[in-house]
Amino acid sequence: MKENKLKKYFSVLGVLAVLISLIGLFGCQKAAKNTDCEQSSWNKTTGVVQVKRGRLTPTLSGKSNVSRANPFVIVSPQQGEFIAKIESGVKVKKGTVLGTVGNVELVTPVDATIISVEETGEYPKNYPLFTMQYVGFALNLDAEYFLRELPANSILNGKFQIQDGIGPEDAIAVVMSETSNSEDQGMTYSLQCMISQDVEVKEGQLATVVVTAETKEDVLLLPISVVAGRVKQGSVTLISDGDEKKVQVELGASDGAYIEIISGLNEGDKVSAVPPNLDLRNN
Repeated sequence: MKENKLKKYFSVLGVLAVLISLIGLFGCQKAAKNTDCEQSSWNKTTGVVQVKRGRLTPTLSGKSNVSRANPFVIVSPQQGEFIAKIESGVKVKKGTVLGTVGNVELVTPVDATIISVEETGEYPKNYPLFTMQYVGFALNLDAEYFLRELPANSILNGKFQIQDGIGPEDAIAVVMSETSNSEDQGMTYSLQCMISQDVEVKEGQLATVVVTAETKEDVLLLPISVVAGRVKQGSVTLISDGDEKKVQVELGASDGAYIEIISGLNEGDKVSAVPPNLDLRNN
């Protein structure tokens, strides 16, 4: 009697073991199918974006602390003969003509004192001709690449918002300042957003700063999210006749949402909505 009970017990255990094995096998197959399905879904939903022509307002934004304004420079807008009309040490009002390069007048953007001025002569484009000092506060942004993509003496506008304080306020001027780095790099340029003396701020306050340049018309554009890289060179996944390949592109200005494509693609080209560095299929 006892033996019969034991036989029945082990028989039930055997049936349970078989069932558990089958369930495990079915689960593994289902998981494999789900993985295949997810991979298939990824391939189908990657998305495609088309290169289009449009307008772009170059934009630079960042955080900065309020500080006393640094000396700023006015550079030559073109190659040509420079003739100064104002000497160093003179205080000038906003809008004063400081000199000329060829037939182009150089005008001071704010009330300032001229610290130094180059001698009359022939100078290349972008050469610093005047160094000037504004008495007041300013906000500084690293802008080496941003300025490289813009014409010399581009008209720049700035806005700022003091954290937990005033704003948004317009900067009275946006000017270039020279910054000395290492011996190898030499001088680089930053942007200063000059704060009006009528606006009450304190040194050290944190602010959000946005600088915009003149709008560029009829340029090739892509959403910045589809491009791997942000400075000068980048890459995208070009889709043509069902084939995909990674191509290098030369990048221009950006407004934070779109970026200018200078070369490497043509209008109407289709690219993957996922940049090459984030495409899981490449990993």
